[in-house]
Amino acid sequence: AAAAYFVYGWGVSGATLGKRVLGLGVETQKGEYPIGVSCAATRFFGYLISSVLLGFGFLMIFFVGEALHDRIAHTRVVRRDD
Repeated sequence: AAAAYFVYGWGVSGATLGKRVLGLGVETQKGEYPIGVSCAATRFFGYLISSVLLGFGFLMIFFVGEALHDRIAHTRVVRRDD
């Protein structure tokens, strides 16, 4: 169920509920929004890898400016006004 929530949220809606409340969205490095289901599934796979690495993939944002799942899926989180 969690995978479906994230993949649908990013891939079809452009953001999960939490990101939408904060005015954020997920787009590809090329600026495509929403990112599509296959790209969202890849991003979710990156989430799983980050979790297995004890959260290091999420902490990468502080060291290199992007998280592991965004590097793997070629995505980025941006402010959205819509």
